[in-house]
Amino acid sequence: MTKPTWTKPLTKAQADVLRVMQKTGEELVYSAGVGYVGLRQVSRSVVMGLLQKCALRADQFSDIDRGDVERYTINETGRKLLEEFDE
Repeated sequence: MTKPTWTKPLTKAQADVLRVMQKTGEELVYSAGVGYVGLRQVSRSVVMGLLQKCALRADQFSDIDRGDVERYTINETGRKLLEEFDE
């Protein structure tokens, strides 16, 4: 039996995104299947994985020209997962 996604450890890509967010305080902006932290592009699978692990907090949702824009910040769960990954 496979483990549920939220119980699996972070991937390197997920940890890298959380590390940048924690270090810079930048939000993850997600729209049309693509995310960005600053100028760094983040894949949909990394964003969805972080959301499944509850590592991000929804900060804002808006409708810009009929395209949804979502903004996320790192939360305490994300910080804890990153701490465990770095151990």
